[in-house]
Amino acid sequence: MTLTARQRLELAALLAIGITPFYLNGLYNETLAKEHRAWFWVVEVFTWIVMPAMLLIVGRLRGLFTFTELGLSRKVCRRDLPWAFLALLVIIPFLAIRLDMVVYQWAHSSLPSGWPHPTFHYSDVVPLPGPDTGLWRLLVLLHLCMTAGVVEEILYRAMFDRLFPRGWAGGIAFVIISTLVFAGAHWEGGLPNVTEAAILGVFYATIYRLTGNLWPLMLGHTIIDWYWFSS
Repeated sequence: MTLTARQRLELAALLAIGITPFYLNGLYNETLAKEHRAWFWVVEVFTWIVMPAMLLIVGRLRGLFTFTELGLSRKVCRRDLPWAFLALLVIIPFLAIRLDMVVYQWAHSSLPSGWPHPTFHYSDVVPLPGPDTGLWRLLVLLHLCMTAGVVEEILYRAMFDRLFPRGWAGGIAFVIISTLVFAGAHWEGGLPNVTEAAILGVFYATIYRLTGNLWPLMLGHTIIDWYWFSS
């Protein structure tokens, strides 16, 4: 379903609400994690679970998208292609992981930090391995990896794509603008992290625009984050 200009404005407003905390959390995560750990998790759960769920509900009720239009189905290129869907579930995560490894090594060995940034990393809140921390460590890893893998792909790729018309011009605009917004939200990691996010963003946005299916991207994103957070 093609959105009207008014509907695009409504969707843009929902995206702004959902994405804004990702630009701001670099300003308060470090303080909350070190001095107010309980509040850190309250804010974390609201930002990554409660608010995205509310945005999905509102967007669905307002007729801005269906779950199929967001790519949350077996359809590939708008057709029911189960074998292509299964192939994408294997190929896309593999390519994403390999690309991320190469980009990470190059960016963090070749690029300066670029600007002062917080010393906080999400891995700081992951409990260390041990007999008394196993369950909490698993829960924290599942939260960090699955929320980022699911929420970021829904917002930056699936919902963002709905703002742009079909065709090459709309596709190019979607890839460029969504990538810039996605990369900018990683500013607190410095220039290497922003560059890594930008290159992965181009890959993710291009694959989504070509296939229209979100599941392989969410799976690949989740696996990549699991690797970095757990290690």
